[in-house]
Amino acid sequence: MALNDRQNQLCAENKIDFSNLKAVFFNCTLKKQEDQSHTRLLLSVAEEIMNKNGIETDHIHLASHTVPFGVYP
Repeated sequence: MALNDRQNQLCAENKIDFSNLKAVFFNCTLKKQEDQSHTRLLLSVAEEIMNKNGIETDHIHLASHTVPFGVYP
């Protein structure tokens, strides 16, 4: 999802160097296809803002992985 004009303006005006930061987005949608998820669309806005400010991002779609459930004592 593309950023709106105000979001692009704020990214362009940013003077803080965030280039040494990394962020991981965990997409917990139940949809098997990650590109069809509304959650993915929402996360893509935050990822784009971070990327424009020099933050390296990674996106993990949990439904694409085998994640065991439960807890251990």
